Amino acid sequence: MSVATFEANPTDPIDYMLNYLSKNHGNQLSVNANERAELNYLREDVKTLRKQLQSNMSVSTEEDKDDSSDSEAEEVVIDLAAPFKKPSTLNPRRSVSAESFGNFNKKEDFKPPTYPKTEEQMTALRARLE
Repeated sequence: MSVATFEANPTDPIDYMLNYLSKNHGNQLSVNANERAELNYLREDVKTLRKQLQSNMSVSTEEDKDDSSDSEAEEVVIDLAAPFKKPSTLNPRRSVSAESFGNFNKKEDFKPPTYPKTEEQMTALRARLE
């Protein structure tokens, strides 16, 4: 919108922006209206599926009445989908090694680094530590 306003360079930018918004976005459904439309669609879909299920159930019960004398009648088994298990991406680490190998971890006595100081630096450090 701001680019279009700059390109058009109207004398009254507020009116231009209001017209631009009503022209380009005024007829679109809001997020809530889109969600409501989807909800209504899904409700209708559920109704039709329930009707289909009830008609299938009534057909199967009529067949069950006919086959009730037959002890070896086949049963209709409907496979249900297995519950979806979300893959766990937050697994803790199995192991962490903090020891470094090779030239960085030689087995020898520790020798702290030494940094030579001038006499002036030594007196300043001693004064600071007192």
